[in-house]
Amino acid sequence: MSTSESRFDPSLLPAVRQFYEAELGKLSRPSRSWARTACPFHGGTNRTAFSVNLDRGGFYCFSCGVKGGDIVDFVMQRDKLDFKRAAQLLGAWRNEIEPGELQHLRLAQQERKRRWKEKAGREQRERQERLRVREELHTDMQLLRHISTNLAEDPGNEQLWCCLQLAWESEQLSDQHYRETAGLEAHER
Repeated sequence: MSTSESRFDPSLLPAVRQFYEAELGKLSRPSRSWARTACPFHGGTNRTAFSVNLDRGGFYCFSCGVKGGDIVDFVMQRDKLDFKRAAQLLGAWRNEIEPGELQHLRLAQQERKRRWKEKAGREQRERQERLRVREELHTDMQLLRHISTNLAEDPGNEQLWCCLQLAWESEQLSDQHYRETAGLEAHER
């Protein structure tokens, strides 16, 4: 074992789950020790593309193919560092990193966290908008059913036919808006 390898102490690495949740945000419920989230390397939005092993720290993205065996590999690839610098950043190297370099790495880490929080906030706002539009669509569909029920009882009522036309147009607009906010393609009816 070389001198540089003997300075690495894996027992000083942060706990895997806490590390990944601090870096990536909330992880999915683990299945066989694997949890999923969006990939931090290619910036995808698919929350099941990036898998992390909560026992060993290994990771793999099913979209871009990035992979590694532990959190040191993760930091090495993410920050483009060598093994020693990544281990130092994680606090698993017995000698200290130089203050200027540590400051640079901490600033980069703060920037990543700021971007992650910004992304999480944007995703939350988008989710709230989708839920609002979905509720609007649901209300339109209930109104259509109610008017249709009344028309079955009174098919000659011209006001109900006008209301049905307006409710149908509103439902079409709500459906289109929902599909746009959900990222779905509009379909012809």
